[in-house]
Formats: sequence, C-alpha cells, structure tokens
Amino acid sequence: MTPQTPPKRGLRFSIRSLVVSIVAVTIVLTAILAIGLQYYFTRDMAIDAARDRYQLAAENTASYIESEESRGMQLTELLARYPSLMDTENQSVSMRDLFAEVMLNRPIFYSIYIGFPNGDFYEVINLDNGPGVREGVGADDTDRWAVNRVRQINGIRQRELYFYDSEFSLKHQRTEPTSYDVRERQWFIHAKHDRATRSEPYLFQYTQHAGKTFSVKIPKSEAVLAIDVTLDAFSNYLRQTNLGDSSEVYVYTQSGQIIASSQLKETSTELPAVTPLTLSGEERRYLDSLGRSGR
Repeated sequence: MTPQTPPKRGLRFSIRSLVVSIVAVTIVLTAILAIGLQYYFTRDMAIDAARDRYQLAAENTASYIESEESRGMQLTELLARYPSLMDTENQSVSMRDLFAEVMLNRPIFYSIYIGFPNGDFYEVINLDNGPGVREGVGADDTDRWAVNRVRQINGIRQRELYFYDSEFSLKHQRTEPTSYDVRERQWFIHAKHDRATRSEPYLFQYTQHAGKTFSVKIPKSEAVLAIDVTLDAFSNYLRQTNLGDSSEVYVYTQSGQIIASSQLKETSTELPAVTPLTLSGEERRYLDSLGRSGR
C-alpha cells in the first residue's frame, strides 16, 4: 500500500490568497467603474438639465421682452387715439391725469409725453419707476409725479418742472432755460401716423438709464405721443429667473450692446467735488447738439 502524500498547506494558502485577491480587485474595479459611470451620467444629466434650464430662461425672457414691447406699441397707438387728448380746454390737466393713470397700471413705463410741431413738449414722469429717477429730475423722496413742460415764454425757450404728491397736490416747482426742441429728436422725426415706431436703446436725459421709446403721430395732427420704457424692468425680470447663485444672465442686441442683466448694479463711489467748467455759448450749443439723437 502506497503511503499518501500529506497536502501542501503552503500551496493551498497561496491559491486561497490569490482567489481572495482576484475577488477583491474585481470588487474594487467594479466599484471604480460604477462610480465612474455614475459620475459620467450624473454630469451629463446635470449639464443637460442646466442647458434645458437656460434654454427655457432664454425663451421666457425673449417672450417677456417681445410681449412688453408689443404692449408698449399697442398702448402708444391706443393713447394717441384718445378722443379728448388734443382738446385745448384744460389740456395739460387732462393729459396729466390720463398719463398718470396709465403708468399706475403699467409701472414699467418711465414717462409718457407729447411733442408738438412748434417744438413744445409736455411730459409726465413716473418717479416710482426706479432708482435714480428722483435724483435725476431733482425731486424729493415724498414726490410721486413730475411734469416736465418745455415752451416759449417771452421769446425764450423755458423748461418748467412741477412736482406733485400722489394726490397731485403741487409741492414745488422750478423754471430753467433750455435748448430742448422736440423737432430735433429722433422719436419725433421718425414717428408715423399709421403705426407706432420703436427706438433702439439709448440713455435717457435725466436718469442716464438705458431705455426705449415708442412713438406715433396723433391722428389729424402733427403732434407726436411717446412712451418711455426703462430697460431696468427687463433686468429685474432676469433677476427673478432664479438660475442659481453663481449664474449670470445678459441680454444683448445684435450689435453686442447689453440691454439687460441679472447682476445688481454696483454701488458707485462718491467722487470728490470739482470746480465746474465755464463754457462759452458756442461750447454749450455744441454739447447740446450731441444729445439730439436721443430724447
């Protein structure tokens, strides 16, 4: 009888270790692969979700801007056809009350005004339209409306500014000389009888905020009615889109000009006082002419 060879424990231990190692490596590789696949697909899902969210925001923003501009043009045409708009009796009071009522319902409007063929101008300004409006026209914090009237007085063109509270009680006023003439303004020159026109964005005279103007000629008249809309309203809309704390949204024109942004404007640093320059009459006329393409 042949004696049996005892098992080699060292070899059996090595095989067991090898199997355990292979299983461990397989588990580790499987885990790494699973984590990698999860990261890959999660990243793609996050990118797709962000892309869809921004695409939806872009479509909604375009729809909002188009809707607001369409409403602005329609309301401009509707106001121009208001029956008693050009009645001479109590004309300024009726226009003031009508324009204010419209802006109460459409706070996006900065001002509504009429330019007359003799160069005169009548405007009602919504002082609650946004930051910088009161400061721009020299209004107090308690003022609600401002009326800006330009006309010839004793052969001199004057600007009359009247400031009212919410009940249209006159609080204060001032008069100053001006060279402003609506007949030199693009919104007046390009206005048509059949439909409202829309300007490109430009800086408003008082507030230095960007905005657009909708204008149309009043039927059976060469006078022009116009509505100003600040682009701050579009920026406010972008800030409400909630695309994330680190997101930034901008709206550009085809020429690359930014007309709205979701970013809050930085607080400007107060500049030191400077001595005003003394300008000659010719220099003043030249500077006035530079702003004639706007309002």
